[in-house]
Amino acid sequence: IREVTPGVVSRFLAALTVQPKLARTCITMALDAAVLDGAIGVNPARLVPKAVEGLETARRRPRALRPVELLAVRDAIAAWEEPTIPGAVKSIPLRDAVLMELITGTRIGEVLAIRWCDVDLDRGVVDINGKVYPVKGQGLIRSDVKNENGEREVHGLPAVVVAMLRARLADLPAGTEHSMAPVLPSAEGTFLWPNNVRRAWREARALSTDVDLSWVTPHTLRKTAGTTIAEVAGV
Repeated sequence: IREVTPGVVSRFLAALTVQPKLARTCITMALDAAVLDGAIGVNPARLVPKAVEGLETARRRPRALRPVELLAVRDAIAAWEEPTIPGAVKSIPLRDAVLMELITGTRIGEVLAIRWCDVDLDRGVVDINGKVYPVKGQGLIRSDVKNENGEREVHGLPAVVVAMLRARLADLPAGTEHSMAPVLPSAEGTFLWPNNVRRAWREARALSTDVDLSWVTPHTLRKTAGTTIAEVAGV
């Protein structure tokens, strides 16, 4: 073990053609154990710069939706909303969920966690302060964000979003505006499962015939929002 130097580790990793990152992790863990047992004083694997070992890979640029693809998303959702049975209505508010995620640049779990008390329609502000996620044995739960960096307000909601929210609110009982009820609920009025929205979107994107949307997921909307902001205002 004492013969293992940073140079030995670096040359070994550089010669690998398959999974060098995994190899580095395994070597590091093994040599950490050697340090704990007093066989060596310092872990040589932790002294190998990533640039030297060839593990530094360029991050792929997030793929954002182009205008023509955004139009295809809209058309796919419109096709999905068409009832297969006369009079039937899809219970998942896919169109509104997609619009909210695209405009706010949030994750799907955060969008579905928005409550009416988090929205100020007069100011055009929404407070992102929680997320919904499934827990085995408990079902779907809503929790606050882990730290203050995760909580943020999104200002300047476009008129089309405010109008959509007001239309949803108009169909709800009086007093809902300041309640803990979800803005985008399930058919039972509870928080909507993210996987149900993902499933609905997969059904919708399969209906796109002119534009390939097979790579588009709800998280693509967040990347699109971020990319658009970066192009307009800089990182």
